[in-house]
Amino acid sequence: MKSSSYIETEGIVLKKIKYLESSAMVEIFTPIFGNKNFLVKGAYRKNKRLRSHMEQLSLNHLEIFYKENRGVNLITKAQIIFYPYNLIKDTEKFFHVMHIVSILRKQRFATETVSKLYNLLKESLEKFDKGSKFEDVYYDFLEEYLTIEGLLNKDLFRLYKEKENWKERIGYLEKILKYYNV
Repeated sequence: MKSSSYIETEGIVLKKIKYLESSAMVEIFTPIFGNKNFLVKGAYRKNKRLRSHMEQLSLNHLEIFYKENRGVNLITKAQIIFYPYNLIKDTEKFFHVMHIVSILRKQRFATETVSKLYNLLKESLEKFDKGSKFEDVYYDFLEEYLTIEGLLNKDLFRLYKEKENWKERIGYLEKILKYYNV
């Protein structure tokens, strides 16, 4: 990769905080960088075009000015692709999504699994927003996440998958997360 260049990618906004007078520091999960902080200049100005795009859980097409070895890079353009309006209104679903986000926020380094994890988060947000049962979406996320990261013992998992109670199955997957400190 060049020492500095413009990179286009998708990204899901995980968190936004005000930075200086009118800018924002935005934590975004991307298929290239994983979980990373970016600077959005003028995000809190009333007439700034990037203002509405940087809302929590929004999926955006981003243009990033990337400079190698810089801790925080700059977002120069953003175009919203998807915003989960229905998900934001449902507190129970939102709670489960925030748990998913807390798991993925630990993905600070770009690894070979980042692209798969990004797609998993994107699919999960879309399923939650469409009205799928939150237990099923959350369970599917945990199972797929642990499989992608190579933390799921398939033989032991088959025993739990046969149980009909989804709480027991989710409990088993959450125990694995705790064991590996995820």
